[in-house]
Amino acid sequence: MTLAELERWSLERAWVAASALYYQVPVITNNGRDYSMVDGFVLI
Repeated sequence: MTLAELERWSLERAWVAASALYYQVPVITNNGRDYSMVDGFVLI
């Protein structure tokens, strides 16, 4: 994975986290570790 791909990947996850927190909805994911640093985040 190139640096540009890694940066875009992180930005996409940040948008998912921000949207879920704003709309107060859980996120369905296969890798909860990606969002483990976000407080108040609900994963399914």
